[in-house]
Amino acid sequence: MSAGFLPGTASNSQPYTLCELDAAGLSLDLFMPELAFWSFTHGFSKPDPHVCRLLGSRLQFLGIPVEATLMIGDRRDIDIEPALVQGWQASQLTATPDVHPGGD
Repeated sequence: MSAGFLPGTASNSQPYTLCELDAAGLSLDLFMPELAFWSFTHGFSKPDPHVCRLLGSRLQFLGIPVEATLMIGDRRDIDIEPALVQGWQASQLTATPDVHPGGD
């Protein structure tokens, strides 16, 4: 990983999602396995607070403080708000950022 950047994912997904990523030429090697959350493997999904808690404990194990974690997502209710509650930074992807601002 470069410049202290450790990419992870928190995805509400189905098993076929991994095949779709592969078909699009996106390797799972993009994400650190310890920081990859695929909801179909856990039986719960965002916005369940356990998603951020689980990833937060893995980050802590790696020596990364929660406040150094950035969640980037398109949904305020599912991505941004749960991350902010756990002390993460957050940014919302939106076509109209002035109308629908993300986190800090």
